[in-house]
Order: sequence, then structure tokens, then C-alpha cells
Amino acid sequence: MTRISTATLARDVDAIVARVAEGHERIVLRKDNRNVAAIVPVEDAALLDRLLDVLEERFDNAAADKALAEPSFSWDEVKKEAGL
Repeated sequence: MTRISTATLARDVDAIVARVAEGHERIVLRKDNRNVAAIVPVEDAALLDRLLDVLEERFDNAAADKALAEPSFSWDEVKKEAGL
């Protein structure tokens, strides 16, 4: 991945966008010597979005499976245990 400063982006935005859109290049933006953002082709962004949806669904399913595996009690059992 190419790394450029945000100042370079500001100066050359049209050329950089063309590199990403037409050349399918991924560019990391740096500010104050730190990576702060990335510019990626729209196809990469769409793929990342789909992957994040799948991961979120898997985490949600895992949490649901864990909750279903925990013991459960009926309302009558809870009242009896509480002395109600």
C-alpha cells in the first residue's frame, strides 16, 4: 500500500482519486507521522462492508448460542426461590 501525507492528498486529490478508482490502488493517508485513514477502490469498500456484516452476524449468533446454553428458570421457580 502506498502511504501519502494528507497535505499531498490536498494538493493532488484528483490524481490520487484517479489512481484509486482506475488503478485499483489502496492509499493510506498519514498525518503527523501516523496512519489516519485509507482510500480504497469502491469494490474493496463493498467487500469489506459485506465481510463485516458476516462477522457481526457470526458474533451475534455465537452470543445467542451462549445465552441459550445457560440454565433457565421459569417464573414460578424464581418466585418460589424468592419466597413469593
